[in-house]
Amino acid sequence: MKTTWEFAAPLQDVYELISDTSSWSRWWPDLEQSYLVSADRNDGINSVWHYVWSTYYFCKLEFDMRVVEIHDLKKIVAFATKDLEGTGSWEFSTLGPSTVVIYEWDVIANRWWMRLLAPLIHRVFEENHEAIMQRGGRGLARWLRVRLVRPKTVNTKG
Repeated sequence: MKTTWEFAAPLQDVYELISDTSSWSRWWPDLEQSYLVSADRNDGINSVWHYVWSTYYFCKLEFDMRVVEIHDLKKIVAFATKDLEGTGSWEFSTLGPSTVVIYEWDVIANRWWMRLLAPLIHRVFEENHEAIMQRGGRGLARWLRVRLVRPKTVNTKG
């Protein structure tokens, strides 16, 4: 899944809030809990964050994200384990005075019942992700006191 957010805000402001995972619960309503599990470098690479998310349709999801790549003001990539497994990638750019954020989420479910039902309710999983991302974009825009110009989520798997 790929989500695009466009904010009428400076790149630095948007990047700082998204790269500071500890701030997410202030503006992302679906995040119930996040905390730093480990950090073995000062630059954030290999830091591990634990998240508990409320989902739109069904259960809570818990997973850890290990940061594997950081390019300041451009890109952050992390790998998920536990309830979900795969990668999450934030990309940042500017479009005139706006900041464009693209989040690509390529994960599989690790819970047995989610794997079992995935072929039947794949669209429900997509709608859940889209709802969470839309609320996150609106929450970040409110926190920044700017407009969310273009929220959009698309399935990149076809």
